[in-house]
Amino acid sequence: MPILSSNRLLVGLQAVGLTVAALYFAQPVLMPLVTAILLTFLLRPATVALERHYVPRVLAVILVSFGVLAGVGSTGWVLTRQLHELALHLDEYRGHMRAKIERVRNSRTKAIENLRMKRRAEKSQASRVARSRHQQRPGLLRRPGSL
Repeated sequence: MPILSSNRLLVGLQAVGLTVAALYFAQPVLMPLVTAILLTFLLRPATVALERHYVPRVLAVILVSFGVLAGVGSTGWVLTRQLHELALHLDEYRGHMRAKIERVRNSRTKAIENLRMKRRAEKSQASRVARSRHQQRPGLLRRPGSL
């Protein structure tokens, strides 16, 4: 029986929904499998390079695996030490940060105040220039016949 065009959309949506549901429920099995495949693709070039230097395959795989494990372990150890140091000196760092924030706030208000003073000075200068021009040529601002 042929599928009508209006039903094709529904069948397609059902197929997508069932696929997403199947992948969601298969996640506990698929995630380790996908991780293993990804690690295989990532570590294969190092293993092949060791095999070219006449290292047996099993030993090459073990060496590459231990190398990766050592790299991940040392990275974790360094991060743990740094987080421990951060936790020990957190109060000191908090005080430094508050002082720096306060300095930025003060400098910001000083900068704003300097800009305001500059603007006032420019306005007063402009008004003085306008007054001096008015005093130099007073006849230009008078109406004819007044005086």
